[in-house]
Parts: sequence; C-alpha cells; structure tokens
Amino acid sequence: MDPTTQARNAISPSGIATLLLFIVLCTCVEYLFWAREHASNMDELLGASDGVLSGTPHWRAFQNRLLTPYLLDLFRHISPNPYNEFAKVFLTLENFILCICAYALTRKVSLTAAALVASSALWVYCTHYFSYPWDFTESVMLTLLFLLAIRSEGVVPFVVLFIASVLSRESCTFIGLFLILKGASPIALGQRMDVRSVTWGGALIAVGVAITEVLRKTLFKASMLPGVGADTLHAKFENHFHYLHNGKVLLVGSKGYDISLIYTMLVLVFLVCTYVGYREKARNLLAIGITMTLYTLSIFIFGVLDEVRLYQPMTGIVSLTVIYLLFETPSGQKWRATNLPFLTRRGLSRT
Repeated sequence: MDPTTQARNAISPSGIATLLLFIVLCTCVEYLFWAREHASNMDELLGASDGVLSGTPHWRAFQNRLLTPYLLDLFRHISPNPYNEFAKVFLTLENFILCICAYALTRKVSLTAAALVASSALWVYCTHYFSYPWDFTESVMLTLLFLLAIRSEGVVPFVVLFIASVLSRESCTFIGLFLILKGASPIALGQRMDVRSVTWGGALIAVGVAITEVLRKTLFKASMLPGVGADTLHAKFENHFHYLHNGKVLLVGSKGYDISLIYTMLVLVFLVCTYVGYREKARNLLAIGITMTLYTLSIFIFGVLDEVRLYQPMTGIVSLTVIYLLFETPSGQKWRATNLPFLTRRGLSRT
C-alpha cells in the first residue's frame, strides 16, 4: 500500500473518539434493556450455564456449548453477579469488533457509526427474557465471519474462527459450509472450482458434527430440570423440527413482537446479498449470501421463531451486510445514486 492510500485509510483521532463514544452509548443502552429483562431469572440463566460444566444442563442440546460457560465462570472471581459483568464485557466486545469490521469494510466513520447504531437498535428490539451466554459469543463469530468472507482469500482464518466457535454452538458448521460454497460458487460464475476450499469446508463440517455428537453423548449426565432426566427427546434429530409452528407464527404474528417483519427482513437482506454477489461475479459475496440465507432458514426449520433472542447474534452481520451492499458494491452505488441521492450530497458516500 502506497503512503497516500495508507494516509487516506487511516482513522483520525477525532474519528476514534467518536466511535468510542458510540460504543459506550450503544453498550449502555443494550445492557440496561438486557439487565431489566433478566433481573428476575438470573439464577436460572446461571444454572443453565453451570449445568453444562457439571454435565447437568437444562437440555442435552446445550452440552457442546463449553466455551462460554467456562468464560462466564471466570467472572465469579471478580463479581457476585458474574452474568451481569459478563454481559457488560461481551456487549462492549461485540460492539468494538463490529466497529472494527465496519471500518475495515468501508473506511468511513459515519458508516461505521451507522452500522453500530442499526445493530444496537435491532438487538434491543430482540431482547428476550431468556437469552443464554453463548448467544453473545455467537454474535462475535458471525460478525467476524462476514469480514473474513469479504476480505480473506485464504483458508487459515476460517479454520481459526472454526476452532474458536466449535465449542460454542453447532452453528460452527456454517463456517465449513461457507468454504464449500466459496470454492464451488465459481462454477456458477463460469470459473474453475477451488478444490482446496471445498475440501477444507467439508472437513470442518465433518469435524464439527463429530465433536457435537461426541460431547452430547459422553458429557451429558442428566437434565437439571424436573421430569426431564436423560432428555432422550433431544437425542433424536426429528425432535427439532418446528416448521409447522413457525409457519403459523409467520402467518398470524406473535404477541409483543412483529416476528414476521424481523424474520422476513433477515431473509431478504441475505437473498439480496446472494443476488448482488452473483450479478457482480463476486464469489465471496455470493457464498456468504447463500450461507447466511441457509443459516436464517435453518431457524425456521429447527428453531422457534417466537424466541427473538435467536436474532440477536445476527444483528451485527445483517447491519454489516446492508452497509456493505449499499456503499461498497457497484450495484449498491448505482441504486443509491438513483434512489437516495441525498446520501451523496451529505457526504456519506465516496465520489
């Protein structure tokens, strides 16, 4: 990088101060809403985390979430309210990483702040009375996945991210899926397939599934919830199909939340990402668009849409996707110039 380009990309001290201020403000707002919602069931949330370490979680499906309970346990040494302190630290970390990713993608303080505020607002709206500690780490993983998807051409960064996430949630398999799609997507663009990426992606998926199954079957002793015991239902794959219930939720809505609006927005954002990636022959953008579309659709099939906490880990990546599509792709710049010319006049886009 030449000195002129490096100087242009460097963030000014005032820009750093502005982003730090936004991080503090957004973190405080998020924490206040989160703490208010969870004050009445904090012991139960701690029990869910501690149960993983003792082999007696609420459900068998929690057993592979080892990383976050161990991290949360460290906070017992510094506070009598470990989950509160954990939440403060990880909300700050999430917002800090989001700012780093947004600035790395856009090189503009205004767009970085916009991504942070949008993510924070959606996160607050999706505050759920029973959010688990591993939801925080999932948010960090997904945010980093988008940055790596756009900026990294190698395999090693994704392997490192997989290692960090494999003991957090089974969604680590989507990192392997991205590598497969990244390697195979050139075929749709009239290019040669990247065999190395496909091979690594397949290997990561196999490893992720194997680790998840081994942990669930060997470390799980019994559920701490009354009447659950061995939790044999969660040992059966078909127990996790909830698409019929979720179809009703999308059709009639859910009390207190507009689930249909949130979920449809997420699907549309990632479908647009997929379309733009294909149109512009950007294989990484195409691959991450398909990956996150499938991730979102998996919630419809296996998750429960009423649990809006499922969307909180996605707020960072969806805000990054929107900002990137609007301001860093030729299609977005053309659409913005036609439909949102005021953004250009206010200096929010490069000319």
